[in-house]
Amino acid sequence: MLHFKKINSPIYNRGTIEKEIQKVFKKNALGNFNKNQKVFKALLPFQLKAIQNAKKLITGDYNEIDFDKMLSSEGNPSTSIHFLVEEINKKFGVKV
Repeated sequence: MLHFKKINSPIYNRGTIEKEIQKVFKKNALGNFNKNQKVFKALLPFQLKAIQNAKKLITGDYNEIDFDKMLSSEGNPSTSIHFLVEEINKKFGVKV
């Protein structure tokens, strides 16, 4: 969802978020969204926005992140996947 908009409220109902993702996919001409489908290439043009929105969810000093808190229910909404994506981009020379 962060590929398309900033979210700053906790996500409790996966069904609701999946329906919202479905709407956003259709709005952006990405076809139908199905859970567990491969979407990397389709979302690549939106990747920079997702990383920027993910970083905005991190409170405090970016270099002193409390990952235990971030990955617990206290960290909802937050994500750490952007750290992995940035490293993969560096490794494979992907420019976003």
